[in-house]
Amino acid sequence: MWLFGFSAQTAIPNDGLPDSQFKINPQTGQITVKPNLIGLYVFSIICREYRNGTPIGLVKRDYQLMVLDCPKNQSPSVQAQVGTANGQAVYYQENQTITLDAKTNNLCFKIWLKDPDLNQNLTITAAGRNFQLRQNILSTTQGRVSGINDSLGVEVCWPRCLFSQTLDNQLVPFEVNLIVRDNGCPSSKADTLKVKIIANPIVNHPPLVKTNAQLDDSRKYDYVMVKKVYESYDFDVLGEDLLDNDQLELTALGRGFNLADLGMKFSRVSGIGTIQSHFNWETVCDYLTEARNEFVIDFIVKDKSLCEDKTDTVSVLLVLNDEEINLDFLPANVFTPNQSDDKNRVFKIPDLPADNCLYRFKNIQIYNRWGNKVYESPRKDFEWNGDNSPAGAYYYHINYTRKIYKGVLTLIR
Repeated sequence: MWLFGFSAQTAIPNDGLPDSQFKINPQTGQITVKPNLIGLYVFSIICREYRNGTPIGLVKRDYQLMVLDCPKNQSPSVQAQVGTANGQAVYYQENQTITLDAKTNNLCFKIWLKDPDLNQNLTITAAGRNFQLRQNILSTTQGRVSGINDSLGVEVCWPRCLFSQTLDNQLVPFEVNLIVRDNGCPSSKADTLKVKIIANPIVNHPPLVKTNAQLDDSRKYDYVMVKKVYESYDFDVLGEDLLDNDQLELTALGRGFNLADLGMKFSRVSGIGTIQSHFNWETVCDYLTEARNEFVIDFIVKDKSLCEDKTDTVSVLLVLNDEEINLDFLPANVFTPNQSDDKNRVFKIPDLPADNCLYRFKNIQIYNRWGNKVYESPRKDFEWNGDNSPAGAYYYHINYTRKIYKGVLTLIR
């Protein structure tokens, strides 16, 4: 029920003309009204559902309508400055291309935002058209202008390492929408500047690393050096980047081992253009095992480019050989302690193999036929005179660190 003088058509003040009155289109549900008085108006819309003429449900929604007295809102504008000529700014024209270059640090240009209306808050956004722009390229995203003679300057700075791709030997420009919006009443207006940008790629040539070690003829590795235990490995490693003159870093990595754990000496170095470091390894028996006498080291030089770092690696195989010895010998198998001519009166082996890193004399042990030990000596120049042992067969074990020699010895009295 409406109060006297009010109806659905006049609840929101209007000039009374049919096109100005509050109404709902029964087909589309669209609400229209042309108020002639500012204010905040509240109304409800009720929707009833009927079945066979009987109401079975109802939905009610409340609305608020703010009526403002807005001046005419004019559109803002955006221009990109691409240079100067005769002291005057030169602005971007449609289908021009802006060329940017990270190597010369030429990555920015300026855009100017204007709005003929007074005291407008402007918002600027950037969006890629033919790519997804993931980084912010604007120095600011909002500001205020105070009329046609005022402007807001914003810097557009391109990501340093976002380069144009090459297609058919030509660089493909990025297409970017620069969109400015105002906060005018009753609704905001916008202007869009479509710019094409070519970002020149930075070419980073890979560095080079090399040594003065011997080249590997098998080409399994780049270099190879063969030494014997107690000899030293000495060579220089050189890294260079003559084309770009970039900052370099030179390092070394052992495959499956730590260089310092084996007494290898190599200092990590850095510098510009050309760098060098010396490798040294004073070898001892502790570094040699039966399972391993080959050591592969990767020497890596890495440059520091504006965008993509590149590396070069050479592998050096160090072969550490033990001193060669003859592990075969033929000892006497009979001795006669009681013989009067002083010949063959003791059991000894003067031609035992020499010691090296892997094979070293440890001791000799002699057993009787019942398995009892009757003699033992840690000396390589041992001599067994049989002691008080009876004549008969005896068994000896000559122990080297990685091998045991066994044989039969006959004592004759």
